[in-house]
Amino acid sequence: MEGKTYYLLGTIKKKVNSSELRVDLSDVGQTKKEEVLIAVRNGSDKVDILKREITGKLPDASTTTLVDKKILHIKGLDEVTTVEEVAEAIIWETSAASNSFTVRALRPVFGNKQNVTVTIAAAHADRLLQAGKIKIGWMKCTIYEGERETECF
Repeated sequence: MEGKTYYLLGTIKKKVNSSELRVDLSDVGQTKKEEVLIAVRNGSDKVDILKREITGKLPDASTTTLVDKKILHIKGLDEVTTVEEVAEAIIWETSAASNSFTVRALRPVFGNKQNVTVTIAAAHADRLLQAGKIKIGWMKCTIYEGERETECF
């Protein structure tokens, strides 16, 4: 219902009782595309429950799950390391699907080394950050969490 998010949100609130489902909502808002955005605080299993309930009670509604992502900086790669090697190491360490993260900004630094920036789902990022290092090629590389850039509209 283009341009009618208030109407859609009202319909969802009438037909779906989040407290009965034990789903803890952290935010309700509107996206740039004028869609309803519902943020869930307590886990992906609750997201699935809420999605099933919404599509069950509103058959014309479509739902999409957004995953919280983090930016990681990996430092100390050798000068010949490729994006593919970085991706393979991340998959090996986290068991993440290859389409669940993005390897970008492989860049040279002092001492014939490289650094790389990775955008990855928060759960996998936390696992990597807890380890603190990752073996990529022959090197044991250090992992740091990057700061999220603020977007202004």
